[in-house]
Amino acid sequence: MLFRRSHTVGVLMTLLASTAFSSDHDGQHSHVHGAAELMVALEGDSVEIMLESPAANIVGFEHKATSAEQIAAVEQAEALLKQPLTLFSLGGQCQVSELELNMDAVEPEAHEQHHDHEQQDADSHQEKHHDEHKHDHDEHEEAHDQKEQGSSHGEVGAHYHFKCQNSDQIDSITINLGQYFPAIESLSVAWVTENGQGAMTLNKSQLTGSQRTMTFR
Repeated sequence: MLFRRSHTVGVLMTLLASTAFSSDHDGQHSHVHGAAELMVALEGDSVEIMLESPAANIVGFEHKATSAEQIAAVEQAEALLKQPLTLFSLGGQCQVSELELNMDAVEPEAHEQHHDHEQQDADSHQEKHHDEHKHDHDEHEEAHDQKEQGSSHGEVGAHYHFKCQNSDQIDSITINLGQYFPAIESLSVAWVTENGQGAMTLNKSQLTGSQRTMTFR
């Protein structure tokens, strides 16, 4: 993890991530199209926000982008997710100090690098070709297995760390996700501060109405 957080914030975020939305016996988050999860922690001058969502809510599909249209959708979503002060409005004067995105499920595959076929020795060429073929075959099998096991349940995640000058004035957060990602129809929110904790679920209409402002109380 990239974030250098205080011990208390770290414990709180770990607690939220492991328990707030656990919905099955394996402790895995439920994967429901249209549903997403948000976790917020406040301590001192630090605010941390974690967003987890099926990729379909964010880009419209749940596999590696292949077409120009899909690649453009991924780039647009990534650009939005890199603007957390647009997606979330905090009461205090806050600036983003660190952010981390996980869009591996939908990012396009890197173009395969082609090797030079000119070899000084025919035997070494044959051996290299065999090794490359085996390597490509293994990668193909691994990619196939991953596609079979996880492509239909691709997730997108974002983790933000804010530093706020007047954190004592932060008593609410306005969530603007519904405006930019309208495929999100239900958002489960859990929050924790030094004074308490709470949870609620916002439906599609609430995500675009006044109720998207959540008060920490």
